[in-house]
Amino acid sequence: MSFFSTIKELLCDLKMKAEISESFRKASIELDLLKEDSIVYKLVGPILVRQDPAEPNANVRKRVGYLTAEWYVSVSVLFSMS
Repeated sequence: MSFFSTIKELLCDLKMKAEISESFRKASIELDLLKEDSIVYKLVGPILVRQDPAEPNANVRKRVGYLTAEWYVSVSVLFSMS
C-alpha cells in the first residue's frame, strides 16, 4: 500500500467518522429536548418497542464519546505520518 493511498483512506475514514458523530450529536440534542414523561420507541426489526427515555440518551452519549475518541486516534495517526 502506498503512502498516498493510506492518506486517502485515513481522510475518508475521518470524514465518515465525522458524519456519524454529527448524526449522533443531533440525536443527543433531540433526546435532551424530551420531557421526563415522554414516550420513546426503539426500532427493532419491523417493530417499535417502547423504551425508557434515559436508555437511548445514555447509549447516544456513550457512542458520541467512542466516536470522538476514534476520530482523535485517526487524526493522530494522520499527523504522525506527515
